[in-house]
Amino acid sequence: MTTREIEEVSFRDADISRLRDSMTYETWDKHEQSHSYIQINDELCVIGYSISTRIVVPRE
Repeated sequence: MTTREIEEVSFRDADISRLRDSMTYETWDKHEQSHSYIQINDELCVIGYSISTRIVVPRE
């Protein structure tokens, strides 16, 4: 699966959308399904419509 495909599926997935909203707007209390991710919130990041745990940033 390509990163583009992951992003397209993530956009349509209700659980991922709620998690993305919780992370973006810091509304963890409003999205009960996202509570299991609170413990690792500092390890996750939103990239486009997908959620990632790691990203390699080029030097330039």
